[in-house]
Amino acid sequence: MIPDPDRPRRGRRRRAAAPIAGLTAIAFAGCAALPAQPTVTIEDVAAERSATISSQWRAAVAHSTRFVRERWPEAELEVAFDRWVPVEAIDEARAACLSETLGREVTVTEASGLLQVGPGPISEPAWTATVADIGCGLSVQPWSSLYPFGGPVERQWVREQLVVELPACASSVGARLVVPDIAAAVDGAIFPTSVGRSVSAMQSVWPHVEIVGDPLVRARVLTQCADPGQVLLGLEPPEIVP
Repeated sequence: MIPDPDRPRRGRRRRAAAPIAGLTAIAFAGCAALPAQPTVTIEDVAAERSATISSQWRAAVAHSTRFVRERWPEAELEVAFDRWVPVEAIDEARAACLSETLGREVTVTEASGLLQVGPGPISEPAWTATVADIGCGLSVQPWSSLYPFGGPVERQWVREQLVVELPACASSVGARLVVPDIAAAVDGAIFPTSVGRSVSAMQSVWPHVEIVGDPLVRARVLTQCADPGQVLLGLEPPEIVP
């Protein structure tokens, strides 16, 4: 996740919505007519995620560039996005980036996760390793599927899956889908959520919908109808456009 030092951390506000009883697979009481086909694709979601993360990355680059320029006017920060790495492997990835940039070994202290940089040439400016580390921190980015996206395009995609695609899929196997709280179901697909007595969070719409039908039919819905939450969870890390 790309840090923004100038932006205070804020808790995510969840929109409350009163449960709507009797929400069927065909229509929502009191709502406008639903589209016959989804208007937002999963490719649109990927594009929105790319735009979001790219904007944050460029802001982080601008902030870091200003910091280096003000602190060490003679230094030059070289930044180019290289790749995403699993969050649990980020220390090793930064160490490898630093080793290549500095031309000497950089290791990770196992106990603390701190990077240990070997001594450089006497003629090397004192800021060299620090500036290189800033650049590597922007070059390799830690990826986690828990990254909090959930932009308007993504929310619309989930909503259309809930009111168009999933009801149609359920109907095709002889079931009916009821969504008591559309906002909660959308949130459940985008953000890992603990439901009921479960202590582990899951990213899924199934805890937030009711599948009407006999046990065999319900099982078919769960296995044959794509869960929007799992589809989002399976998306590749978004492209960062400098």
